[in-house]
Amino acid sequence: MQTPKEIWQEAYDYIFVIFAGIAATMLYNIAAGILRAVGDSVTPLLALIGSSVLNVVLDLLFILGFHMGTMGAGLATVLSQAISGGICFWYMFRKYEMLRIRKDEWAITFDKMKALLGQGIPMALQFSLTAVGAIVLQVAVNGLGAVCVAAMTAGGRILSIFIMVFDSFGLAISTYCSQNVGAMRYDRVRKGIRTCYKMMLSCCAASIVIIFTGGKYMALLFAKPEEVELHSQILTFLHINALALPLSATLGTFRYGLQGMGYSFTAMFAGVAEMLGRIVTAGIFVVLWGFTGVCFGHMAAWLLADIFLVISYFRIIRKMPCYRDIPKQEKDT
Repeated sequence: MQTPKEIWQEAYDYIFVIFAGIAATMLYNIAAGILRAVGDSVTPLLALIGSSVLNVVLDLLFILGFHMGTMGAGLATVLSQAISGGICFWYMFRKYEMLRIRKDEWAITFDKMKALLGQGIPMALQFSLTAVGAIVLQVAVNGLGAVCVAAMTAGGRILSIFIMVFDSFGLAISTYCSQNVGAMRYDRVRKGIRTCYKMMLSCCAASIVIIFTGGKYMALLFAKPEEVELHSQILTFLHINALALPLSATLGTFRYGLQGMGYSFTAMFAGVAEMLGRIVTAGIFVVLWGFTGVCFGHMAAWLLADIFLVISYFRIIRKMPCYRDIPKQEKDT
């Protein structure tokens, strides 16, 4: 990946710990997914908040107290996720008797396995393809030097706070759609996605205002006042990507909505579009504009994925029985 020599060891230490503790991430994701499926979205949220607070505390302990560097940061992340997942499972088994696994339920059922793999494999491929595009873009960034790497990392951290909101809405609409498709209430699916999209766009407007008014102060969390170049590049990254947040909202709404409706393979191809967007950015924009071109990576990926998802959604929704019975004026709203 052409990682600069001065940060290679730190990058290796961090990714080694994260991969070694991947089971902790799986633990939380499985527990949170099951709880959301039974309509409990509060417990995973509280566990995630607690995990985030614990992560910060452990970061301070391992990095400042034990001087473990990036390895300490990775260890803090893994431990906080493991504790969060453990709490979710403990609560789930304690409150929901139907979710307690009996001895006879440990037997492998191939029909259920086939159904789970049919949903899970496309979703896994989708995120893997997205990650491939991100890796290609990261290779291009690494070639620009340590300052650009630090700027993109810091900007990405800040941006992820806002994108996390869209992911939360996405998980909610996915559960909502799957429940209503199962109940054959297709009218609710359409209305739910429309409402979710409006709420996401409202969050976009607030996020853009916050980034443009407070972005320079956020950048100072990662760059010292005398590090003028780093501060400037973080701010450039934030401003460009803030304007692309409506594209992220569109992606979150329709990708998760289609997954909830059972169209996992359709959502997977959106991952292909994201990958292509980032590859184009790395191959063309970065060469032409340097770090400024890097900042358009998310925008290009989201735009290509959105075009595919929106077209796919309207083609699918028009085939649903309820849609053909809706008056034309309501369809257009």
